[in-house]
Amino acid sequence: MAEQITRDTEALKLFFTEDIFLVPNEVFTAPAETPDNGNSRPLEPAEATPKGAEKINYTFLGQNARRILIIVSGAEYPESTTTGAALLWNIVKAIKLDPNDVAVFNHAAYPNLSFEELQTYFQPQLLISFGIASTALKLEPQPLHVLVSLEKMNAIFSLTLQGLDEDLNSKKLLWKSLQQLSLS
Repeated sequence: MAEQITRDTEALKLFFTEDIFLVPNEVFTAPAETPDNGNSRPLEPAEATPKGAEKINYTFLGQNARRILIIVSGAEYPESTTTGAALLWNIVKAIKLDPNDVAVFNHAAYPNLSFEELQTYFQPQLLISFGIASTALKLEPQPLHVLVSLEKMNAIFSLTLQGLDEDLNSKKLLWKSLQQLSLS
C-alpha cells in the first residue's frame, strides 16, 4: 500500500475547502478577501487591548452561550456548599437552561468589580445575583426577588443560595420572578 501522507497542496485542497490557521492563543485579524497574487504575508497579531490597558480574563463556570450571568459569592467554590450547588443547578434546569447557557461567576474572587465591568466582559441579557447586593456592584439599591430592568438587560437580586435553601418564602418569590422571564 502506498504512503497515505501527502504535502501536495493540490491534493490537500480537495479535503480542506476552507482556510485553516494555526493560532497559538493569540488574537489575529483576518485580511480582506483578495486574490492571492503571490505577495501574501503572514497574519500579524492584533492588539487585544489598547496599550497601557490591562485585559482581565475572569474565571467562571459554563459557556455563557445564552448570555445569562449568574453571580454567586463563595470564598472557595462558586456555589459555596453542596446544598447551594444543587439548588443553583436545579434553578438553572427549572428555567429550561443547561450549564453551557450560563456563566456562573464567583464575585468573591473579584470583590471590587463593578456592574459596568461585568456588563462589558459578559454582555449579559439577564443577570441573576445570589447574595450580592446591587450596591456591591456599584448600582442603585434594588429589591430582592423582583425582576428589574437595568441598562438594556433584566436582573434579579436574591439571597445567597444557602439563604434561599433555608427560606421557603424567598424561594417562592424568586420562582415567581423567574417565571416572568422569556428565555426561549
